[in-house]
Amino acid sequence: VLVVLVVLGAVALSVLDDGTEEASACADVDRPPVDFKNGSLDRVELWLSAPNGSVSARVEALIAASPESRRIGLRETDRLVDGEGMLFVHGSEANWSYSVAGVGYPLDIVFAKSGGDITTIHHAPTPTGAEDDRRYSGRGQYVLQVPLGYTNRTGVAVGDCLAIPAGLRNAA
Repeated sequence: VLVVLVVLGAVALSVLDDGTEEASACADVDRPPVDFKNGSLDRVELWLSAPNGSVSARVEALIAASPESRRIGLRETDRLVDGEGMLFVHGSEANWSYSVAGVGYPLDIVFAKSGGDITTIHHAPTPTGAEDDRRYSGRGQYVLQVPLGYTNRTGVAVGDCLAIPAGLRNAA
C-alpha cells in the first residue's frame, strides 16, 4: 500500500490503493510543536481535535516507532492515567491489528490515517482467558493507545483528528 500526502492549498490528499484521492478533514488542524523529552523512549504531546480545530484532548505519549518498541508496546508499563498514552508510528498507512495481551490494564485503541483522520476506535478490556488473543484492527499510519474510556470522556470520535507534529510524520 502506497500512500502519499500531497498538500494543495490547504487540503491534504491521500492516494488510495486504487489510485483515487481522498481529502483529509485534518489538513487545516493546528499541530503541536515537537517537544521530545529525555527517557528510555521519546515522548511527544499530541492533540485530538474536531475537524474544525477545537481541541478535545491532549495526550503526552511515548513514541513506539521502531519494530522492537512497537512489539513491546505498553507491556512494560504498570498503568496509564488520563492524558497519557503510547503512539505507534508505522512507515505507511495500512491495515494493522493490535492485541492488549500482556498489558495489565484496559485501553482505548485509536487508529489514524497519515493525514491524522481518526478511522477507528476500539475499547479493549483487560484480556482474560479466551480474550488473551483478541485482535483489534483498523486502518492508519498511527495507532494511539490511551486508558479505557478516555476517548468517551473527552468526546473524541471517528472522523476527528489526531494532530501529529510534522517532525514525527516519518519517524518509523
